[in-house]
Order: sequence, then structure tokens, then C-alpha cells
Amino acid sequence: MTDLLALERYASTQDPEAFAHLVQRYGQMVYATCLRTLNHTTDAEDAAQDTFVQLAKSASGIRSNAAAWLHRTATNVSINRMRTAGRRRAREVAVATPDRVGDATQALEWAEIREAVDEVLAGMPDADRALIVQRYLVGRTQVDLAAEHDVSASMMSRKVNAAVEELRARLRKRGVLAGAGVATLVPGLSAEAAVPMPAELAARLV
Repeated sequence: MTDLLALERYASTQDPEAFAHLVQRYGQMVYATCLRTLNHTTDAEDAAQDTFVQLAKSASGIRSNAAAWLHRTATNVSINRMRTAGRRRAREVAVATPDRVGDATQALEWAEIREAVDEVLAGMPDADRALIVQRYLVGRTQVDLAAEHDVSASMMSRKVNAAVEELRARLRKRGVLAGAGVATLVPGLSAEAAVPMPAELAARLV
């Protein structure tokens, strides 16, 4: 079942199997996105649930890539939750687990870098955001994406490269030095409640 068909079936008939298809395919990506911003497992679970509640309400109006829509919505939901709750829990995690993440101030900086990547990505043009989300956050291959978009593998490679360049440029414009912070995005440096950016995407931002 394709994402578009699942959305159409759920919108028209409330088919639980169609909705389950989307949750199964993108649930982990949505949760990881929420966790990078909120740095708290329970809050991330709630934010992920809210994201899929919004998906259920908006299914009939989604015409773009479902993964990109979910990533943007998860980011926005998480940012809103974080602003409501403040930074208290992030600071508590940083102070309570210095042996896991190092200096508390540095731990907060790491969390903010991860958050910035998701927030900047959510504001990118739909086509670029969709490619990065599908390629790096969902983990699909360029060959698979090329076939889906009916273009050559080399053309898809150029499209993905251009999208990553746009992400890098936006991060630099925002003042996030992606190259200096790349080590904080990969596995091994985050607290238990933090989900790092996929290493392959982090490496592309050097």
C-alpha cells in the first residue's frame, strides 16, 4: 500500500489498516524527531501521539509527501510543547547525567544543535524536505527514491545533494556551525533520552 492510498482510504473510510500502515512506517521517525527536541521520553511519546492525531484529522488534505508532513508536524508539536514547559527538563537531564553527556552546559548545546536541524528542516521547501526526510530519517535508498520519482539514480543523487546543501546553508545562516557540531549528532554522545541525528546525515553537514 502506498502512502497516498493509505491517506485516501483512511480519509474516506476511516480504515484502521490504512492508518496502521502509516504509523508502522513512520512511527519511529516521528518519535525520534520529538525526542531530539524534547529530550524526555514521556513528553516525546505524547508529542508523537499528538502528531498522529493531527494526521488523522488532516488525512484528507495531505497531498504532499506523508513523511515530510509528519516530520514538520512532529517538529512543530514538539517545539510548542517545549516552549510551554520551558527548558527545565533539558537542564535536569544535563545536570543529572554528567557522566553520560559531559559538562551540563555542553550537553544543552548538543540538544540545541539537534533541535536546530529539525526546526530548520521543517521550514524548507516541501520537495527538499521530503527528500532529506525519506533518504536520511526514514532510511530509504537513492535507488528506491529514483524509481518512485521516475528519474535516474544520478539525477536523484543530484537532487538529494542539492537538498542537503540547502539545509547546510540554512543552518549556517541561522548561526549553527554544523561542521563543528557534527560529533554531537552521531550515536555515542547523547543522553539516554536523546536520539541523535542519523550519522549519515550528520556527516553530510560537515
